[in-house]
Amino acid sequence: MPRHAAVRVSGHFGEFLQGRLGPSGPVALVSVPCAPLQAVLSVQPSRVFGLHDPMRLLPRDALRRLGQLLRPLRGGPLRGGRLPGRLRLATNMLPGAGTGASTAALVAVIRYLAPWLAPQEVMRICWQIEGATDPLAFVEPTAQLWASRLGQGLVPLPAPPPMRIIGGLWGGPERTDPADSRFADLCDLVPQWHGAAQRGDLPEIARLASLSAARTAAIRGPTADPTAEIASQLSCLGYLRAHTGSARGLILERTAPPAQRQAAHDKLRAAGYGRVMEFTLGAMSPQDGRRE
Repeated sequence: MPRHAAVRVSGHFGEFLQGRLGPSGPVALVSVPCAPLQAVLSVQPSRVFGLHDPMRLLPRDALRRLGQLLRPLRGGPLRGGRLPGRLRLATNMLPGAGTGASTAALVAVIRYLAPWLAPQEVMRICWQIEGATDPLAFVEPTAQLWASRLGQGLVPLPAPPPMRIIGGLWGGPERTDPADSRFADLCDLVPQWHGAAQRGDLPEIARLASLSAARTAAIRGPTADPTAEIASQLSCLGYLRAHTGSARGLILERTAPPAQRQAAHDKLRAAGYGRVMEFTLGAMSPQDGRRE
């Protein structure tokens, strides 16, 4: 049977910043959007509604809970209380990598079932099901300081300047626990990030991302993470990480020379990083990337 529809949602590649807003404040973050990483929902016409989720991206009761949350809403494919089609989820992300695989999958399902919902409404439903989310329903995820455990934006932020990121997965998977708030204080970094993004100051952006990653490593580990050393050896502007998960990335100028880019790929592979990839943010198309 031919496919009836497909919904694609991009993931992210860790965070530029993540931490607590004060000792009793919420966990907040600035996400790193990554267009080459995607969750894809394909839909085939069927009288029997069902979901094939071979990678177990979603909680077992996700469809039941989605039905409860969406059925009272008007219009769209839920009109009349029916859930049409046989759905299949696929992704090139690994759960536990810190790339938003589960949130992207959930956003894709919601967008198919209720395409009229605004991004904030989509994220609210994701939060009700997952308890912790990444702002993947928004066109520009970096345009806000996101409270992941509240499922909402806190303050708007300027978009960071164009850059190139080369990274991979280091260490084992680590799934997000919504009750986990063991992160460093972020209060001092947020105003600095706002100013640097407003000025288009990429070296400062990279410094702040590196500082956030280092603070997380000091509290949560792993202590043997070689990303900071590799960034220094290759004269990168800085580095970033998934503050929960295995994604690690080197931050370079968008126009970094081919020799530096190739050296980064070689160094990461030699150090045991898996799924080494390259992508850009900003003026160059975010699809301009390579994957190994």
